[in-house]
Amino acid sequence: MQRLPYCYRIVVLGICMVLIIGALPATAQTVQPFSTLPPPEVTTRPVMPVPTAQRSLVIGDSGNDVYWLKVRMQELGYFNADATLSSNVSKLTLERLNKLLAHIDMAPVEVITPEIQDIILTRDDLYIVPTPDPTPTPLPLVMPQGVPELPPLDAEGFLAEAGGEYIYSNEQDGLWYYISDSLFVNVRRYENISQGNIWCEAEVRTRGDEQLLSFYTPKQKQTKTPVAIARENQAVLAFTDDFFTMRRYGVAIRDGEVYRDYIRTSSTNYPRADTLAVFEDGSMLASEFTDYRADDFLAMGAVHVLSFGPWLVSGGEINPRLLTGDYMHYHEPRMALGMIAPGHYLIIAVDGRYDGARGVYLDWMARRMHEAGVMEANNLDGGGTTALVFMGKQISRVAAAKPDGRSTRQVMSLLGFGVSNAVPE
Repeated sequence: MQRLPYCYRIVVLGICMVLIIGALPATAQTVQPFSTLPPPEVTTRPVMPVPTAQRSLVIGDSGNDVYWLKVRMQELGYFNADATLSSNVSKLTLERLNKLLAHIDMAPVEVITPEIQDIILTRDDLYIVPTPDPTPTPLPLVMPQGVPELPPLDAEGFLAEAGGEYIYSNEQDGLWYYISDSLFVNVRRYENISQGNIWCEAEVRTRGDEQLLSFYTPKQKQTKTPVAIARENQAVLAFTDDFFTMRRYGVAIRDGEVYRDYIRTSSTNYPRADTLAVFEDGSMLASEFTDYRADDFLAMGAVHVLSFGPWLVSGGEINPRLLTGDYMHYHEPRMALGMIAPGHYLIIAVDGRYDGARGVYLDWMARRMHEAGVMEANNLDGGGTTALVFMGKQISRVAAAKPDGRSTRQVMSLLGFGVSNAVPE
């Protein structure tokens, strides 16, 4: 049989597809993507705009332009590849820069002029060795590969069946779902082998009366593992909060009740107590710890105010303090909450303190939130307190933490979304 020309075959195929799609039930056409967030980019270092050289630099100067000049010098081989760079011009900085200038037959300097900075930032013939070793190709990002068959969803991506629940858990693949007619939770685990980074991202969408919740231990000042608190409260998704019950400064509000309203201005030690206000309509606002007091937040209609920080993203912009490369610049397990839009949230829980998971810098958290489209985000308590619990099982890990909550630091409270009788006791 003679085959139809290619163009005709495409037309026929298109007609068949239209007929098939038209024959499908309406619910099958409204199934939402498995994740609406873009996957992380695999990079070996922060990708930020390099400042244009606009001033001369001397020992003692600091700023983003200094940091990115040193990042470039590190790429060229004049700083150790594993060195943590600051945003200050030090005596060592000038020594390494003059070594670079000597390599291209330029005289040593005491002042790093904009012209010298432009040479370093733009020329590709400045490597310590004539032919530098090629940058290693990053290993592929490990992410969930499974594609579960979701139940019928409505046009907004929630369960079409009123009062029903869909629960999916695949620990090996790193993929979890909870869907009801008012709550959508999709948790995905990622591993960047090149960076030694393992983390979970929980995308949450809510509607109606569904909102961010606080979960507590039964007795005041009592501490329990995050798993125990999550199970006692039947929490669908629970995660580390701002540790507000144990600190004496910052603004802390839960369910409209002011727990603390004290601004510490004499010290900038960690945590800064930057805030994330949560409003009744599901919107959020991240701000500096000195911007508002408790009465201001209540007048604005805040239901909760989380106090930890630093804030990561506000108004869709990354906190410039985190771009200097020297603010709290060390790897740690971390936890953060962000808002993409009212009723649409992202929680990031980063593993750490075990082989293959060294944690991340704060700027990584901010950049990933920004990359995912988050408009407001705050860093929450991390380190040994970091915990993400799904349906009564801990799915994040710090050091020797177990899924049942053993070896995880005990706390008094958590944040979370959803309550379900399906959570085991």
